[in-house]
Amino acid sequence: MPRRDRESEDLPDDDDRPRRRRPDDDADDRPRRRRTAPSGGGVPVWAWVLGGVALLGMMGCGGMILLFFAGAGAVKQAAQRVADEQKAAQGQKVKWGESRTFGPLRVSIRSASVRAYGGTSPAGVALESTVPGLVIDLLIETDDKTKEHGAKAATGVAILRDSLGNEISRMGLRTEFGLRAEIHGQLAEGRSFVVRSDKPLTDTLVFSKPVEAAGVLTLELPARNYGGDGRVLFEIPEEAWRSGKK
Repeated sequence: MPRRDRESEDLPDDDDRPRRRRPDDDADDRPRRRRTAPSGGGVPVWAWVLGGVALLGMMGCGGMILLFFAGAGAVKQAAQRVADEQKAAQGQKVKWGESRTFGPLRVSIRSASVRAYGGTSPAGVALESTVPGLVIDLLIETDDKTKEHGAKAATGVAILRDSLGNEISRMGLRTEFGLRAEIHGQLAEGRSFVVRSDKPLTDTLVFSKPVEAAGVLTLELPARNYGGDGRVLFEIPEEAWRSGKK
């Protein structure tokens, strides 16, 4: 019988012949690599890059113009915000005889004059200053007849300056024993008070008498005391505070 050459023998691709199981097969727990065909389901990175470039190309000049105007709008809003902050920091100027409105509240200077002022001691004794001071009466009003509104005292936070840049010191009133007296018409420092349409509020501030060359005075108040933002600057002309003109 001629010898068969196994190397030249045509065998099927899949050998289905049974094999004997070796005893050590169960003990061999080494991981075996499994052949898998490439899935091809993901999108290559280069495809995303090309798609982005194509999209920018389609946008062309129109897209660049839109981006430009969007950036310009943001810059304009930022500039307006800075301008508003600077305006609030500089303060809202109010001329003599005018008022400033903060929501439902209206604030004005009722009078300003150099004169003696009175008060009451803790024991209830009436007192009067021995030297004149600049007495400023603030008026806080509201036209809202539906409810009450709150306002804080300006004592302790009000600042008065003259045209020379001098800050004029505040004045108080004390008893002969050095006890602090309550100045007539002055709201208690740090407290809030009710303002109604039929019950306006007055707040008296007392400062030292300005120097001879003081000129125009500027009273600076925090607008937050009346529900506003920033500062409010009331101008007091020289002829008004020297003559006591209202």
